[in-house]
Amino acid sequence: MKTFGNVVNVFRALLKTHITEGMTVLDATSGNGYDTRFLLDLIGKSGYVFAMDFQEAAIKATAERCSCNGHTPSNLKLICDSHAHLKQYLDSEVLDAAVFNLGYLPGGDKTITTKAESTLAAIDQTLKCLKRGGLMYVLCYIGHPNGEEEYQCLSTKLRLLPQSAFDVMMVDFINQSGKPPIMWVIEKK
Repeated sequence: MKTFGNVVNVFRALLKTHITEGMTVLDATSGNGYDTRFLLDLIGKSGYVFAMDFQEAAIKATAERCSCNGHTPSNLKLICDSHAHLKQYLDSEVLDAAVFNLGYLPGGDKTITTKAESTLAAIDQTLKCLKRGGLMYVLCYIGHPNGEEEYQCLSTKLRLLPQSAFDVMMVDFINQSGKPPIMWVIEKK
């Protein structure tokens, strides 16, 4: 795997350096389950993954991608709900890491996307659920109208996070054509 080339490669390389066996992580936008499967492999049998998506088709795809012999792993909790409601499912300071891969479900209806309002609510809740030293990874696809709005709102919000409590880094491929996705990494101090 290349380290660069696209933001997903960078995202996965960073996940590998932070997430270890036994950790508790959140995939706030499970989509087709690729990130959830990747997280399960990193946390091993002693860790735990919460995977959310507001589309039933995404939860079904994630369940299929992550199943072993037709059974969902016991250390995976699938939640069909908006990530804006994640606080109903998680306690404060339980997460070692969280990932958001925003936009639409690949292969699904491109008019059904994450929205700025629900994503901002989810980011607020996730920050409270992160342990000290926990990391949140947010990938934002700006090539569609809702993505551009999400980017603007997230950019404003994340710039305003207090430096005393969080470090925020942005990864942006500045020499790629079109509108490549942006990634933020937020570390809770």
